[in-house]
Amino acid sequence: MSAWRSRSRRSRVGIRTLKREEPPEPWRYGYANLPKGWEAKPPASSMRLAEAAIPASEGDPEGGQLAVFYFGPDSGSVEMNLNRWYGQFEQPDGRPSDQAAKTDTFKAGPIDITLVDLSGTQLASTMPASASPRHEGWRMLGAIVMAPDGPYYFKATGPAKTMGEQRESM
Repeated sequence: MSAWRSRSRRSRVGIRTLKREEPPEPWRYGYANLPKGWEAKPPASSMRLAEAAIPASEGDPEGGQLAVFYFGPDSGSVEMNLNRWYGQFEQPDGRPSDQAAKTDTFKAGPIDITLVDLSGTQLASTMPASASPRHEGWRMLGAIVMAPDGPYYFKATGPAKTMGEQRESM
């Protein structure tokens, strides 16, 4: 077993007990609850802490997906992770995705949160556990939550209409 996997496993145990004052639920990690109509799914890969299916809006051929990640306290800067997300999209007008993204950073108590909203073409993923085709007209709504035990990454992607209608429920 690699050192990364070993460290990751130990970190996940800590997450499951973090600020728990009630019985565990799939979406209660001290930071988020699953919105109405979304369906919790078993994580598709060991890199994912949690996953959910987002229902499709009327007229959209498919719904979206939320994936929650936690890699421990040393998983890179917010900027580095935002740049990785920007690299997963391209813009129809050819400009860089970081110029098209809307970001906002704020505090929730002592916790820094960075939100990103990015539309365009989601590029095909080549990761074995999450291989996906190229999707035109998609949107990503993401959050990087800088918790005391390290950053949590919430990444929701799907058709632009679906994600727009779901934005306020996140």
